[in-house]
Amino acid sequence: VPAKRFVQSAEFSPTTGIVTRIRPFAEISDVWLDPQRQFGEPSINGTPTAVIAEQYRAGEDPRVIAEAYELNDAEVQQAIRYELVRADRASAA
Repeated sequence: VPAKRFVQSAEFSPTTGIVTRIRPFAEISDVWLDPQRQFGEPSINGTPTAVIAEQYRAGEDPRVIAEAYELNDAEVQQAIRYELVRADRASAA
């Protein structure tokens, strides 16, 4: 089952078959770890999830964040959710 989850969360190059990027949590579909973007830090369309979540924690309206980074509302919500899950898992470890 872990191998199946890995394959489902990875994106492969059509020419080489090598993994080009991966979702850290398969259920949060728009967050990717991509070594070609943001030094492999989690991001959505090149915007670090940590930046999105920090702006949200600072009181910025999610719609304003979405507009600033050319994201849709669902992508902003996924970034915030990812950072919450990431923090929760880090504190549990």
